[in-house]
Amino acid sequence: MVLHIILDDKFGEIIINRFQNYSNPINKFVVVNSEKSIQNIPAKFAQKATHVHEDNILDFVGSQINNITGIIFHGLNENYKWEIIKRYKGKVHLHWKFWGTDGYMLPQMRKGLFEKETKKLYLELKNISKFRFYLTNSGGFIYNLYAWQYKIRNKEDHYLKKLEKAIKSVDSISSVVIDDYYKIKRALNLKAPHLYLYYTADGVKNLGIEDNSPTSQNIIIGNSAAIVNNHIDAFNKIKNYGISSRKIIVPLNYGGGNYPGLIERITQRGIEVFKSDNFMPLTQFIEKKEYSKLLSTCSHAIMNHNKQHAGGNINMLLYIGTKIFLNDKNPIYTFLKRNNIIIFNTKELSQEQLDTPLSKQEIQHNRTQLMKIYDPQLIEERHKILMDTLSQQTPASK
Repeated sequence: MVLHIILDDKFGEIIINRFQNYSNPINKFVVVNSEKSIQNIPAKFAQKATHVHEDNILDFVGSQINNITGIIFHGLNENYKWEIIKRYKGKVHLHWKFWGTDGYMLPQMRKGLFEKETKKLYLELKNISKFRFYLTNSGGFIYNLYAWQYKIRNKEDHYLKKLEKAIKSVDSISSVVIDDYYKIKRALNLKAPHLYLYYTADGVKNLGIEDNSPTSQNIIIGNSAAIVNNHIDAFNKIKNYGISSRKIIVPLNYGGGNYPGLIERITQRGIEVFKSDNFMPLTQFIEKKEYSKLLSTCSHAIMNHNKQHAGGNINMLLYIGTKIFLNDKNPIYTFLKRNNIIIFNTKELSQEQLDTPLSKQEIQHNRTQLMKIYDPQLIEERHKILMDTLSQQTPASK
């Protein structure tokens, strides 16, 4: 049996839907939260999972361990997952689906995450010193010295060291794009191999968008209020270019909760740079269909992340036919370039680039390449390898 440890969020439905039909090995789903029941997964899928309170998850896994050959951790932010890995390393195959927010908690992965203006804003909103910032965003000697001193004082590892040890203990890893795996493998000198795990079974055909070109010339910047969007730096990259009556659409309706005042500051700066007639912040939840329709009005997109982020939005925009500018530090940029997708670097932004959308030929080319990357048959073949590996009684040696 392969046990999926799932959070009670929007991905729960996707994961259960994706793996529910596997019979060899059997896939069992456990949804973990701090509530009395599953709250955020539709009943149709929730009924196929077991709900376990986070305080009881260690006991639950212990009661099932004799039937388990593999455990898939969907994300690794939570410390109860680190404890499960510590307890069952070498006993069952431990597989980590690297989401992004989890691995990028580590200082080794955070170096260069924020651009100049965003770093200033981060320091102000968090009210921390530059030294403290460096400590948690470098992964160098000073961080290791701090972690060592912490362990001596507190008789246990710092939480980031616990995460690092958990990652180094898993038997295999999946990532949103394989370039993210390469990055964390280098950062931590990992030996665990990469195995593909997708959250979609039907490629990019069912994204809820039409096979048409963008319907307008709007520009979308970022995908959420998360500070790693480097919004203000993105605004500054195009502040001196003419945008006429185009809307600058900035999704701010989720993320950013850890930074009180962040959304207000982004909105304030957006209005200063683009004026209220052009600047269009999204601060209220909108349905997926409505959001897809809004994306379809965007001929250009600027995703100024220095980490893997916004993969779903990027795929949707590519299929729509949007001209996308990514930061070249983003592993998605190198992944798409290597897969022959027509994509642009934020350093290439210019008036001419903003005035020139993708041609119909370029749009069709990108759609064709996307269909190759997310080919359903390829996904099934790779998932069979994953399931065969996790069904082995003993983890593969590293």
